[in-house]
Amino acid sequence: MLIKFWSLMLAFMIPVSVPSISYRRLAQRDLRGSVLLHMTGLNEKGQRVLCGCSGTYISDSRILTAAHCFEGYDAKKIWARGPFDPIGYRVKIERLDSKVDLALLDAPLKHPFVKLGRNPHVGDEVLNIGSPLDYEFAVSEGIVSICGFHSPGMGGYFMITTAMINSGSSGGGAFNEKGQLIGVNTRLVGPFGWHGISLAVDLKTIREFLR
Repeated sequence: MLIKFWSLMLAFMIPVSVPSISYRRLAQRDLRGSVLLHMTGLNEKGQRVLCGCSGTYISDSRILTAAHCFEGYDAKKIWARGPFDPIGYRVKIERLDSKVDLALLDAPLKHPFVKLGRNPHVGDEVLNIGSPLDYEFAVSEGIVSICGFHSPGMGGYFMITTAMINSGSSGGGAFNEKGQLIGVNTRLVGPFGWHGISLAVDLKTIREFLR
């Protein structure tokens, strides 16, 4: 009887780590609304190159992404492909605002999409989906470090998260614990970009852009 008592006590004393979010479930759901975008352009040597970035369906035929992805590339030939799409398809720019680094694309088909969430707070958990360094539809997680601030030289509001991004992640979505979109990843913070802190367009600016 005494052994059973102490066994029960030890069971309650041993800490058990339980994640507050099922990242697998969230990633599978948000991946359905995520897309990889490709454009062609000319490099410094005049050679034609292919550029990739990320985006998120916010309705069944509209993709939200970062405006700077199209700088120096042929915006008339943009191809999109989701992780479950059998082939790529052409999309076109419907609206673009470089001051807040947002672009809205029009797609020719009905596609699964994600909803916009509520304004995030410091400490909220966040999930990023993008295609960094050509690794398609990669998922990273972190927390919101700062939100609702102005970035020097740009308009609108931005937030900083600890969810890692790299080249190719631009335009990808930042999602909350409900799988809702709360930001659009834009670029890394710091002069060289390797600081482990990512900058995203804040939800307030996204809503104003979509009006």
